[in-house]
Amino acid sequence: MAFVFAARCKGALHHLSTMQRSTALWITGAFRTSPTGGVEALAGLPPINLLLRRLSERADYRFATLTPTHPVRAFLSRFNCGTIAPHPTLSIQTMSELEIFHTSGTLFESDTN
Repeated sequence: MAFVFAARCKGALHHLSTMQRSTALWITGAFRTSPTGGVEALAGLPPINLLLRRLSERADYRFATLTPTHPVRAFLSRFNCGTIAPHPTLSIQTMSELEIFHTSGTLFESDTN
């Protein structure tokens, strides 16, 4: 899932930025003639294009960390099916049987059933 700034996204991007501007005006109580960038900064809202890019990158990372047998992988294109190695210290997949036994809890019980 890659976010691309193309002509087909221009209309949707315009509607989103208009909505964000009106929201920023409502949050700050500023006049409608106030500059958009300043009002968004005062309201604490990032520019909409940067927000969409960040959301797109997060989705890419989430897709990359899915397990190979996850059902969502069936809906992804080959481009989005990359994998990332599990974190060496926090992954259940890298724990020994003894560590799993000492850590026991509902997470491990649901994983084994």
